[in-house]
Amino acid sequence: MKKYLLWLIPIAAGFINGLLGTGGGIILILCLKYILTFESEEASKNLFALTIAAIFPMSIASAIIYAFHGNIVMNDLYRYLPGAVVGGLAGAFLLGKINPKLLKKLFAGLIIFVGIRMFFT
Repeated sequence: MKKYLLWLIPIAAGFINGLLGTGGGIILILCLKYILTFESEEASKNLFALTIAAIFPMSIASAIIYAFHGNIVMNDLYRYLPGAVVGGLAGAFLLGKINPKLLKKLFAGLIIFVGIRMFFT
């Protein structure tokens, strides 16, 4: 059963990422946490790193499809891309330095905030 879930989870994550433009990583991190054994703090950080590594190709694939359909405004992309790269680098650097319990709380707060915003917009 676990073997099949390890195939279905990435498919579901990719589907959600493509449908909403984001969110695939949320599916991955929540599902893999319960299927795979991550008992130590280091293993928990590795789960976040694994999820980030999986999000990159999913996002590239989604971006290609969105661009193909004309949904990406290049002027907006150039305006936000530098900040996103700097923020991504800073987050990757801080991942090894933040307590996993605090990281989980920050992640949960972000998910709740984004969920509420999506619900009302």
